[in-house]
Amino acid sequence: MKGSPPELSRLRGYVQVAAAAATWGSVGIFVRFIDLPPPAIAFFRVGFAALVLAAYFLLSGRRELFRFGRNGPILVLMGIFLAMDWLLFFYAFRLTTIASAVLAAYTAPVFVAVLAPFLIGERLEPGTPVALALAFSGVALVALGDAAGGGTPNLVGVLCGLGTGLFYALRTVASKAIAGRLPVETVTFYNCLVAAVILSPALTQISGVPSAQTWALVFTLGAVHTALGIGLYYGGIGRVKAQSGAILTYVEPLVAVILAALIFKEIPGWMIYLGGALILAGGILTVFGTAWVERLVWRLFGLTEPSGRR
Repeated sequence: MKGSPPELSRLRGYVQVAAAAATWGSVGIFVRFIDLPPPAIAFFRVGFAALVLAAYFLLSGRRELFRFGRNGPILVLMGIFLAMDWLLFFYAFRLTTIASAVLAAYTAPVFVAVLAPFLIGERLEPGTPVALALAFSGVALVALGDAAGGGTPNLVGVLCGLGTGLFYALRTVASKAIAGRLPVETVTFYNCLVAAVILSPALTQISGVPSAQTWALVFTLGAVHTALGIGLYYGGIGRVKAQSGAILTYVEPLVAVILAALIFKEIPGWMIYLGGALILAGGILTVFGTAWVERLVWRLFGLTEPSGRR
């Protein structure tokens, strides 16, 4: 069936967001194959991303994308958050299973909901305390599930994943302060540039010359997982409803779990599955709120919603 242009545009948006999330879901696999310390991996990821974006600005003749106006301080702050985000994420991949690292990081939407009222004055939603309880119960189960499976230093790895979620949330909240003032490409470029400067001391941890495979892997992390992935995400999110886009990002943990099981034989136990479900439920509750649950209950029981409800 041939769709109308708006329908095709939405379909393209869904595909772009899902593709970006699927790409991010493979980050842990790449990190496991890179023979470098986590700080060095984080440096090369942001460094190559900044180089690719700078080349794009120059080759496309869009030099105006280098301009950031009076937004320097907030861009520096976001760069600091980005450096900590990916530094902790890569440590999490080394210290615990890929599934546990990614699921712990998916507490980010709940952290955003909790922090936004205090940092930028957004209204605290009624479902946020419930979402927070679900997410942290899930994190506890993930950590206990890893310990029961006799894995690597699980608690530290899960805590690193949790820290990733916190710094991602801080970067998200900070981005709201400059929303609409700068193109996404400009924000991403300067975030990566600042993060690269902060992480540059990690180069002293490298002994010898990295192999060709290592260079190829870290370049892919910067060019594909970061520059292209962010471009796909923001190119698609503008074509679909925000809530639909948010749900599609949950392709990331799904892909991460599947790839880890296929490549590294990391088969999560039932506690990790349950903990992951609670974390994702907390994120979904944060995105959609509680109104849709109430409407579903009314419809399931064949009742009429009270007048005045929207």
